[in-house]
Amino acid sequence: DADAMAGLVDGWRHLLRALGAHLVVGDYAPAALLAARSLGIASSAVGPGFQIPPADRPLPPLRDWEAVPQSRMAATEARVLATANAVLARHGAAPYAYAADLLRGDLPLLCTWPELDPWGRGETDARWFGPTIAGAGAGARPPVWPDGAGPRVFAYLRGPHPDHAALLAALARAGCRTLCYLPDVAGGAAPPFTHPRVAWAGGPVALDAALPASAFAVCHAGESTVSQALLAGVPVLTLPQTAEAFLTARRVRRLGAGININEMARPLDWDGIVRRMLEGEDYRAAARAFALRHADFAAERQAEAIAGVLEEML
Repeated sequence: DADAMAGLVDGWRHLLRALGAHLVVGDYAPAALLAARSLGIASSAVGPGFQIPPADRPLPPLRDWEAVPQSRMAATEARVLATANAVLARHGAAPYAYAADLLRGDLPLLCTWPELDPWGRGETDARWFGPTIAGAGAGARPPVWPDGAGPRVFAYLRGPHPDHAALLAALARAGCRTLCYLPDVAGGAAPPFTHPRVAWAGGPVALDAALPASAFAVCHAGESTVSQALLAGVPVLTLPQTAEAFLTARRVRRLGAGININEMARPLDWDGIVRRMLEGEDYRAAARAFALRHADFAAERQAEAIAGVLEEML
C-alpha cells in the first residue's frame, strides 16, 4: 500500500536528514533504501545472496521447486513495483525498473560466493565478499570426541527435527564418533539419541578445530556453517529446514560437495546416506577444490574490505 509505505519512508527521510547522511547501508532494509533514493542519497545493500536478488529481472520465486503460476509472480512484482514507484513519485525521484531494486541499493555487496549464491547469478552482477562468519567467541569449546576408533563426524543441529534420531543412530551403526552440538540439549533438554559413540557438547564448539578433524559435517545448511566446512575441505550432509537453507543445500549438492536430504525420496536410507558420505571420495575432492579456490579468504577482514568499498562510494 503506497500510503503505508510512504509513512515508513517519511520516518527514514526525517532520520537521514537529521543525521546529514551521505550514504545509507542497508541489511535487508527496503524502506531505508527507498528513502535514500527519494533524497538522492547513495545507498548500498549488504548481506547474503538470498536477501539481495539479481539485477535487471523480476524477483525470482523463493520456492522455485514448486509450480508457482507465472501470472501470480507477475502480479506480485507489479504491485510491489507500483507501490515503491508511487512513493518515489511523491518526492520527484526516479522510479525503479524492477521490484528487486528495493533490496539492492545503488551497489549491492554480496556476503557470499558465486558457488553458494542461491540465484546462480554469476560473477558479474555485484561485488562478492564471501560469507559473514562469526568468530569462535569466548565460550566456544575445543572438540571432545567420543572414545575409541572410527571416523569423526561433527554435527551442528537445531531441534526438534524428525530425522535427528535416525541420522545419529545410523552414524553410530557405521562406527562414527559423533560430536553433536544441539543448543536445546546444551540447555538441559533430553538428547534425541544416546549412544557411547555420540557425545553431546555442553556449548558451542570451536569449528576451526572440530571441522578439519571430521570425515564430514552435518548441519541444517546455514551458510556460515556450510562455508566453514567447505573452507576446511570437509563435505557436508545437510538437513535444511527453511527455503533459504534448502537453496544453500542445493548449491552444495550441485557443487558435488555433499548431500541434501530434502532432494531425496523418502523413506530415507540413512545407513546408505552415511556410507556414501564416508566413502564418497568425490564429495571430499569437491570440498577440497572449494577450499583451494578460496584459500586466501579471511573472514576477519570482510568488514574492512566492505568498509573500503563504502568509503569509495563517498
